[in-house]
Amino acid sequence: MSAAAELQRHYRDRTAAARAASARGRKVVGLVGSTVPTELVLASDAYPLTVAAAPGGPTPNADRYLERHIEDDVRATLEALLAGAYAWLDLLVLSRAWDSHLELYYTLKEIVRLGESECIPPLHLYDLLHGQTPANRTYGLERVRELRSRLAALTGVTATDQRLRAAIRAVNGQRAALRRLAEVRRDPAAGISGKEALTVIGAGRFLEPAVHEQLLLAYLAEERPRLEARRRLLVVPGTPLSDLRLHTLLEEAGAVVVAEDDSWGSRSVGADVPEDAADPLEAVFDAYFLHVPSPRVAPAAARDEWLRSEIERGGIDAVVFFIPRSDHWFGWDYPRLRSLVEAAGLPALLLRDLEREAVVDALTAGVRGR
Repeated sequence: MSAAAELQRHYRDRTAAARAASARGRKVVGLVGSTVPTELVLASDAYPLTVAAAPGGPTPNADRYLERHIEDDVRATLEALLAGAYAWLDLLVLSRAWDSHLELYYTLKEIVRLGESECIPPLHLYDLLHGQTPANRTYGLERVRELRSRLAALTGVTATDQRLRAAIRAVNGQRAALRRLAEVRRDPAAGISGKEALTVIGAGRFLEPAVHEQLLLAYLAEERPRLEARRRLLVVPGTPLSDLRLHTLLEEAGAVVVAEDDSWGSRSVGADVPEDAADPLEAVFDAYFLHVPSPRVAPAAARDEWLRSEIERGGIDAVVFFIPRSDHWFGWDYPRLRSLVEAAGLPALLLRDLEREAVVDALTAGVRGR
């Protein structure tokens, strides 16, 4: 099986590798949100698995509990949890970096309290606050130490400095492979569509970092047909890109996505954690606290800088903002980010719905605008 096919398999079957690890007797820790440190889970000798059911299907059970404004991906994840798809997890850690993930946590706690489901695994809230202030950092360091203790109680293994440094090296290796992919996919000769890039990046949420790194390097060495000339897009979404619907629609309309301001896409790379840090746990915390994207990043400059640097790299014909109608936060940043894009001389296209007609209209309007 080619590396591309293997990565696609794990993207589709999101629990296969973790289930195999569980069958071998390893503890599996489910992660909801992108700000729970993978390094800490690995250093505690547990398997880190992102819990994110692909949205788009019916969610009758989740609809009983969630308000209408909650995003499709969270709704799909609750549906899967209620159906028992993740009942075998040893712990489910949810981060509050997205408000909807915090609401999911409280919803799960209430479902457990009411005794309405026996399928919910043990829960833990990683209470990482949004604003990058000294007080929030102090509070966050206490929470990451609390999580280390919870994981040690689960696995019987404490994430010592030595174990953390080994985990940091593994995840930094994965980041290096992801950076290479981010560079290569901008070259049409590489033949990597945005949909395929999102698939091979996303597979890393369900694989151990070292395994994902090796598969990515093998994938980059495989030959692919050159992509024909298309408009090159950078996507800035107001909801996590945990499925392929947006990229599929954009690329079926004749464009190609070359970058995403999202932790499921280009920004999954994040910042390397210093491998020689005096306090590796603190270094891991800072990498996630300061650099992982979320819809309520403060100060705003932390979000603006990534978009500005991507535009300055060149090779982008337009920026697509996707703000779903369920959005409550990203819309406040949109005018400022749109001005940044227009100041660079690029069209800024706005999508509110995942519908083929809306996508075609937006891309057509962008062509006319130029």
